[in-house]
Amino acid sequence: MSAESLPIAFLHLTATQYAQFAATALIGWEYFLTLDDEVKYFWYKGWTWSKVLFLINRYFSIFAVVVNTLVQFHPDLTAKLYVVSCA
Repeated sequence: MSAESLPIAFLHLTATQYAQFAATALIGWEYFLTLDDEVKYFWYKGWTWSKVLFLINRYFSIFAVVVNTLVQFHPDLTAKLYVVSCA
């Protein structure tokens, strides 16, 4: 990576971090917005395949977004991953 491309790489990294933070905020907002419906329709009902698929989809996506956000904002990991992805 040349010295001229470092400011551009930093700009791309910053834009990626802003987008990741916005996605995390949106997922968190959606989670709390629909939590009362989840409690009402899923928590007190019996176990069905649709309930299992719903819960896996809902909580795996939240887990994935949180892990991705932590990686994006960890200073050492972010620099190493970005250099590898640009190479």
